[in-house]
Amino acid sequence: MDKQARVLGLMPEFLLTHPLSQERIADSTLRARQLPQTGELNSLDYLLIRTRLLAIINSKDTGNISLLQKQLQEQPNNQANRLALVFALLNAEQYQAARAEVKTLRQQAPQRIDYVIAQADIELADNQPKTALEILQQALLLNPHNDALRFYAASAAIKKAKNIHWHSHGLRLYLLSDPKTLMCGKSSSRFIRHKKTRYIY
Repeated sequence: MDKQARVLGLMPEFLLTHPLSQERIADSTLRARQLPQTGELNSLDYLLIRTRLLAIINSKDTGNISLLQKQLQEQPNNQANRLALVFALLNAEQYQAARAEVKTLRQQAPQRIDYVIAQADIELADNQPKTALEILQQALLLNPHNDALRFYAASAAIKKAKNIHWHSHGLRLYLLSDPKTLMCGKSSSRFIRHKKTRYIY
């Protein structure tokens, strides 16, 4: 390798040193810094997913409603904070207030799936699976292969169903609607057993 490096003059330092040296570390660090930056720091997608995760983790904590409302007074267009308020109100079983906040979000971004599912979350929590299913069906017309929408639609169909036969029908209708998607009976049974789980998408 050393001989080839002398002939070609192309061998980088980090391939020539062993064991690890400070020069090799510095060279690797420099190369990493020269790579083009990709992605967006704290994108809205990231913030909304983070908000949902925190809401699931802190599902019993309803003490931050006043703080979130105050923050929204200062920054009314902060969608992540408003979604956090939706979940806080939902966890506190203040369904009407939660509906009002998610309505504002959907006015800002009518087709954003995060807000569609949050709206369905409220209806399911308030024992209104028919309304939740209608909301999700409308979204599925535009996003027929979105897994999160299909899982939530299946959950709403299951909650609405009156017997296990229709439970299976709901699963087949929403989870197998895509011919490329295959779910075995074991997976379907597991979904039925955990139908109260909030899915992360």
